[in-house]
Amino acid sequence: SRGLGDVYKRQGFAWHPDGDKIAVGVGNNVRIYNSSLQILAEFTGHTDIITGVDWNHDGSALASRSMDNSIRIWQTQFESVEFGTQTSVLQEDGLIISIVWVGKLIKFCLGS
Repeated sequence: SRGLGDVYKRQGFAWHPDGDKIAVGVGNNVRIYNSSLQILAEFTGHTDIITGVDWNHDGSALASRSMDNSIRIWQTQFESVEFGTQTSVLQEDGLIISIVWVGKLIKFCLGS
């Protein structure tokens, strides 16, 4: 059985705005858990370790950043047929230090 400590050891996590789900970077993938730590979904596509995740204001989209210097945006409306669809990829030349949603936009900071 998994404890919450196992989730916190991963490479970044963010609670869903409803407070009942959490997104966690696990290796190159993003997992969505419910509050009982059951896996609801797993998103694949990054080619290196996930370093952070962030939900938008209403939880309908999730951004993930990785050591592969990319940001991926995932559709996360759980009742939608589009759930889990990767809607965009942003590839950068430098390491992405942080990501945050500002309204409908994703803002990020690059390092060298």
